Amino acid sequence: MKVNPNCAGAGDRASEDDENVAFRPLEEAAQAGEDLRIPRKAHISRKRKIETNRGNQKRSKRGSKDPKLLSAWDRIKQYKNEHLTVVNGKLRCDACKEIISKKKKSSIKKYVLTNKHSTGKKTIEASKIRQQSIVDVLRSIVAKVHPKGETLPNEMRLFRYDLVEMCLKAGIPIAKIDVMRPFLEKYGHRLTSSVHLSETIPLVLDKGDSEN
Repeated sequence: MKVNPNCAGAGDRASEDDENVAFRPLEEAAQAGEDLRIPRKAHISRKRKIETNRGNQKRSKRGSKDPKLLSAWDRIKQYKNEHLTVVNGKLRCDACKEIISKKKKSSIKKYVLTNKHSTGKKTIEASKIRQQSIVDVLRSIVAKVHPKGETLPNEMRLFRYDLVEMCLKAGIPIAKIDVMRPFLEKYGHRLTSSVHLSETIPLVLDKGDSEN
């Protein structure tokens, strides 16, 4: 039986066309009007951050501050009545007259509970009471006599009073203050001449007699 080559070729072409149709679904979809573009990520997906595994690392709470990183000024605010100050960026205790090297909250909490610190606080309080009594006496004298330096700040007037009192107790002539004046003013307050300072002697003596 003879086979017509034209018929055979036509059959092969038909099968190839069938295969092409079968394996071209995208073309069929495109012809049908489908949108074959790659879909864009959703808006929330573009903003979402991928979290990485941090292992055993602890997360810090938002807005929290590590107490270890607090400055010396922050510690003063936490312990307002403990006579703490800042000197050259370092925390200093005026009650104990020393620098506090450790600024951790736990360390300072233990520090302010020591006997040394408690004694220093009592000394400061006693000194304040004494200074206030001196200021009251100075005010009463100012109202009567109006001595030189009556308009000076109380802190400066107390310094001069203490200086005269110290010289009397140590047996140092008041005139010697003129020699020590540059040194005293360098580390203390502004002074006046020994002549004017000697006006404080009666006050110091009267104050000493009243305390005895």
